[in-house]
Amino acid sequence: MDRIKDEKERRIIEEQAARIRLFTDLTQAGSWVINFAPDGSLSSVQWGDGFRRLMGYSDRNDFPNEIESFLRGIYPEDRDTFIGAMLAGVLMNTSHAQQARISAFTGRTVQSGGSAAAAY
Repeated sequence: MDRIKDEKERRIIEEQAARIRLFTDLTQAGSWVINFAPDGSLSSVQWGDGFRRLMGYSDRNDFPNEIESFLRGIYPEDRDTFIGAMLAGVLMNTSHAQQARISAFTGRTVQSGGSAAAAY
Protein backbone atom coordinates (compact mmCIF):
# COMPACT_ATOMS: atom_id res chain seq x y z
CA MET A 1 0.00 0.00 0.00
CA ASP A 2 2.84 2.42 0.85
CA ARG A 3 4.45 1.67 -2.50
CA ILE A 4 1.26 2.62 -4.35
CA LYS A 5 1.00 5.84 -2.34
CA ASP A 6 4.67 6.66 -2.99
CA GLU A 7 4.24 5.99 -6.70
CA LYS A 8 1.16 8.22 -6.84
CA GLU A 9 2.97 11.04 -5.02
CA ARG A 10 5.98 10.69 -7.34
CA ARG A 11 3.70 10.90 -10.37
CA ILE A 12 2.00 14.04 -8.99
CA ILE A 13 5.38 15.70 -8.40
CA GLU A 14 6.55 14.81 -11.91
CA GLU A 15 3.35 16.24 -13.42
CA GLN A 16 3.75 19.46 -11.44
CA ALA A 17 7.38 19.77 -12.53
CA ALA A 18 6.33 19.26 -16.16
CA ARG A 19 3.73 22.03 -15.82
CA ILE A 20 6.32 24.40 -14.38
CA ARG A 21 8.73 23.61 -17.23
CA LEU A 22 5.98 24.23 -19.78
CA PHE A 23 5.04 27.53 -18.12
CA THR A 24 8.63 28.77 -18.05
CA ASP A 25 9.12 27.74 -21.68
CA LEU A 26 5.94 29.49 -22.83
CA THR A 27 6.59 32.67 -20.88
CA GLN A 28 10.30 32.66 -21.62
CA ALA A 29 10.89 32.83 -17.88
CA GLY A 30 13.69 31.25 -15.97
CA SER A 31 13.89 29.87 -12.51
CA TRP A 32 16.71 29.34 -10.09
CA VAL A 33 17.20 28.34 -6.48
CA ILE A 34 19.98 29.51 -4.21
CA ASN A 35 20.21 27.77 -0.86
CA PHE A 36 21.92 29.33 2.13
CA ALA A 37 22.97 27.73 5.39
CA PRO A 38 21.49 29.19 8.61
CA ASP A 39 24.62 31.32 9.08
CA GLY A 40 24.08 32.97 5.67
CA SER A 41 26.81 31.11 3.82
CA LEU A 42 26.03 29.75 0.39
CA SER A 43 25.00 26.10 0.43
CA SER A 44 24.04 25.30 -3.17
CA VAL A 45 22.82 26.82 -6.44
CA GLN A 46 20.55 25.35 -9.10
CA TRP A 47 19.98 27.20 -12.36
CA GLY A 48 16.94 26.13 -14.36
CA ASP A 49 17.33 25.41 -18.06
CA GLY A 50 14.98 28.30 -18.90
CA PHE A 51 17.20 30.69 -16.96
CA ARG A 52 20.26 29.37 -18.75
CA ARG A 53 18.56 29.97 -22.13
CA LEU A 54 17.61 33.52 -21.12
CA MET A 55 21.23 34.13 -20.24
CA GLY A 56 22.39 32.79 -23.61
CA TYR A 57 23.76 29.48 -22.36
CA SER A 58 22.61 25.96 -23.11
CA ASP A 59 23.47 23.64 -20.25
CA ARG A 60 25.47 22.98 -17.08
CA ASN A 61 28.68 22.73 -19.07
CA ASP A 62 28.69 26.38 -20.11
CA PHE A 63 26.71 27.77 -17.12
CA PRO A 64 27.47 25.49 -14.15
CA ASN A 65 25.48 25.40 -10.91
CA GLU A 66 27.86 27.84 -9.23
CA ILE A 67 27.06 31.30 -7.88
CA GLU A 68 30.00 32.79 -9.82
CA SER A 69 28.27 31.85 -13.09
CA PHE A 70 25.58 34.35 -12.23
CA LEU A 71 27.48 37.01 -10.28
CA ARG A 72 29.99 37.77 -12.99
CA GLY A 73 27.13 38.86 -15.27
CA ILE A 74 25.48 41.30 -12.85
CA TYR A 75 26.28 44.92 -13.58
CA PRO A 76 28.86 46.02 -10.97
CA GLU A 77 26.69 48.92 -9.80
CA ASP A 78 23.77 46.51 -9.13
CA ARG A 79 25.74 43.67 -7.53
CA ASP A 80 25.90 44.74 -3.86
CA THR A 81 22.24 45.78 -3.68
CA PHE A 82 21.07 42.58 -5.38
CA ILE A 83 23.11 40.28 -3.15
CA GLY A 84 22.21 42.27 -0.04
CA ALA A 85 18.48 41.93 -0.73
CA MET A 86 18.81 38.17 -1.23
CA LEU A 87 20.77 37.73 1.99
CA ALA A 88 18.37 39.94 3.94
CA GLY A 89 15.45 37.74 2.91
CA VAL A 90 17.29 34.66 4.08
CA LEU A 91 18.84 35.96 7.30
CA MET A 92 15.79 37.88 8.52
CA ASN A 93 13.29 35.23 7.34
CA THR A 94 11.35 37.82 5.37
CA SER A 95 10.68 38.41 1.72
CA HIS A 96 12.82 41.01 -0.04
CA ALA A 97 12.44 41.97 -3.68
CA GLN A 98 15.49 42.65 -5.77
CA GLN A 99 16.28 43.56 -9.34
CA ALA A 100 19.49 43.69 -11.30
CA ARG A 101 20.68 44.23 -14.82
CA ILE A 102 22.62 41.27 -16.11
CA SER A 103 24.84 41.07 -19.13
CA ALA A 104 23.93 37.85 -20.90
CA PHE A 105 26.42 35.71 -22.81
CA THR A 106 24.88 36.98 -26.04
CA GLY A 107 25.79 40.56 -25.11
CA ARG A 108 22.23 41.71 -24.50
CA THR A 109 21.08 43.02 -21.13
CA VAL A 110 18.57 40.94 -19.19
CA GLN A 111 16.49 42.52 -16.42
CA SER A 112 16.33 40.06 -13.57
CA GLY A 113 13.97 40.37 -10.66
CA GLY A 114 12.57 38.19 -7.99
CA SER A 115 12.17 37.77 -4.30
CA ALA A 116 14.15 36.00 -1.66
CA ALA A 117 12.84 34.44 1.49
CA ALA A 118 13.91 31.79 3.90
CA ALA A 119 12.27 28.41 3.44
CA TYR A 120 12.60 25.78 6.11
